[in-house]
Amino acid sequence: MTKTHLLIGVTGHRDLTNKSEQSARAEVHEFLGRLQASVSNTPIKLISGLADGADRLVAKVALDLGISVQAVLPMPQSMYENDFTAESLKDFKSLLNNDDVELVELGIPKHIDSSVAERQGKERNQLYAQLGEYLIQRSGILIALWDGKNNDAVGGTSDVVLRYLNAGGAGLSSDIDIQFLDKTSAHPEGQEFVFSVPVERTHAANKSEPPIPSKPEFLSGNFGDNTLLSQADIPSELELQLSHIDDYNSQYKKIVESGRFFTWGGMLDKLPNPESHPEYATLKAIDDEYQKADGLALYNQQFSDRNFKLFGYMSALMGLFFLLYAKILAAKLFLIGYLVLFLAGLWMFRQTDKHQWFSKHLMQRIIAETLRTRFYLILAGVDKKVNVGNMLDLTGVKQFSGFSWINQIFRSHQSIETDIKPPELQNSDIDFVCKEWLDDQKTYFNKKIDSLSHRHHKLEKIKGRLLIASAVAVAVLIFFKKDLVGVTLIGSLDMKTLLVFFMGLLPFWLGVWEIYQSKMAIKELLWQYRNQSNLFNLASIQVAHCKTIEQKRAVLTELGQKSLMENFLWTIHRHHREHEPPTAG
Repeated sequence: MTKTHLLIGVTGHRDLTNKSEQSARAEVHEFLGRLQASVSNTPIKLISGLADGADRLVAKVALDLGISVQAVLPMPQSMYENDFTAESLKDFKSLLNNDDVELVELGIPKHIDSSVAERQGKERNQLYAQLGEYLIQRSGILIALWDGKNNDAVGGTSDVVLRYLNAGGAGLSSDIDIQFLDKTSAHPEGQEFVFSVPVERTHAANKSEPPIPSKPEFLSGNFGDNTLLSQADIPSELELQLSHIDDYNSQYKKIVESGRFFTWGGMLDKLPNPESHPEYATLKAIDDEYQKADGLALYNQQFSDRNFKLFGYMSALMGLFFLLYAKILAAKLFLIGYLVLFLAGLWMFRQTDKHQWFSKHLMQRIIAETLRTRFYLILAGVDKKVNVGNMLDLTGVKQFSGFSWINQIFRSHQSIETDIKPPELQNSDIDFVCKEWLDDQKTYFNKKIDSLSHRHHKLEKIKGRLLIASAVAVAVLIFFKKDLVGVTLIGSLDMKTLLVFFMGLLPFWLGVWEIYQSKMAIKELLWQYRNQSNLFNLASIQVAHCKTIEQKRAVLTELGQKSLMENFLWTIHRHHREHEPPTAG
């Protein structure tokens, strides 16, 4: 069973005073325990560099609480160990030997000379900076054991906190103190949060500076460089995000245990010798999460679509009962049927609102499609060039109710920079992507266009025939009204009354069908399929004319960006069709 983790990053100072260590340990223990209680269906994983001080303090608290730890080293372990004293190294290795600790080593970037990086200096600091970038890109929540002061250190505590909260960072107004604003009102949806625990350092630069805050704070940003909003209690927006990710895992667990989980399958099995691929672990994690989101989307879609259909049928029957009562027979049975359908519709509406099948379907579909795209972009070697987080921010998708947490999943499924793949593997991966993604999606969208176009044209023909029939019926009433009244069918029912009955019923049923089509957004779906088809058809032509791998990668990068944007825009249109955006006035 695929488990979607809540990833908690940790950053902080190495030189904590004894008093700060004691108080920080207690605060972190309480916070992590509170998180565990609030996401009982969601496993938590801590990301820590296991450096002296804050990193190890938080890691040990997490392990005591049964929380797994991902030890992310900023460089190969053999190099990293040179930064520790003998006693510290013993403690470091003891942590790595824990069964609940997973080791991840970040490689040395191509532009850094590894022999130079062996010594303290600019090159080695850049390796620590990539650990900070890893925390910023992966953490769903960040824990900072921090004195609240700004400095110039790239990858340092203040740099990581500020950049994580989109509030500047090293080199951006680093000579200006950080401004902390009180925040008591609700945060906008889609925010990131830092749980900041105040600590004192043994090597404080200026002992005369104002004292640090006495209590932990929840920090958020997006209000300009060096400006953070602080809140003593856990923000309601963060609680909402935690609730949504836990509900995602809870629903998955329930339908798997009930045997109702279904998915069309994953992508990894089609890759030749997948286990030997250097990105196998990342690709498998993405594929597992994709199948989970895809299966949940299918599950919720069946309830959402079923309810749309039932509402349509019920509306059609209500119209039938009303016209029967008004034109054919004024029997109470028709009124009772009308009332029963009305009450049933009201109950169904409340059930739909309670279970949020439609919103969950949209949210899970966008997760699945984004993960599918990322899977192939990783194989193509261009996933770093497509920033999903920025695209979510630009489109505003995260601001929809129930969508604010989805970047938690995308944060946790990213590739790690590895050595350049051999040319033969690069070529085979690109060929695989072109076949299984580009060509497959091109065929899929073309088929969908044909299917939806046929349905649309069929409805238009029905409308045209009904229009002609209505005109004929009106003409008959004008010229043969007396003759129709004289033709009695059953009891007092005459042909004129029956004709008027059908003249009212058929257009009403057609209107109900058009409303259903509108609710299902058939025209917009056809529009999306055409746009996606154009994107994949054009990319297929472009790839066929590429001479180098880099040219193919450029085409696939652009395709990934545009295809994801198309999915996000479709979600916005579909969401607004059911949840009207605010209007002026």
